[in-house]
Amino acid sequence: ARLRWSQRPAGAAAFTAIGDAAAVDLDPATLAPGERVELRVEVADRTGRWPALAPSCPIDQPSCAVEAPASCVQRRTWLVEAR
Repeated sequence: ARLRWSQRPAGAAAFTAIGDAAAVDLDPATLAPGERVELRVEVADRTGRWPALAPSCPIDQPSCAVEAPASCVQRRTWLVEAR
């Protein structure tokens, strides 16, 4: 499996790619207290659906599965808030 990470600051129209890695570090020092960022990971499994999940997964859908079963999620998005 491959993981593609991206982020979208509050109010931004699009996600910005962070990288393809097993994990990413989100440095809280780069955020102001109360600032929110959406952090997203999309998974490419061995079935070769990479690079895009579209058209079955709209960009604003926080999590989705390309096909049944829905328990096989290809995208997950978290809302992160700096404190």
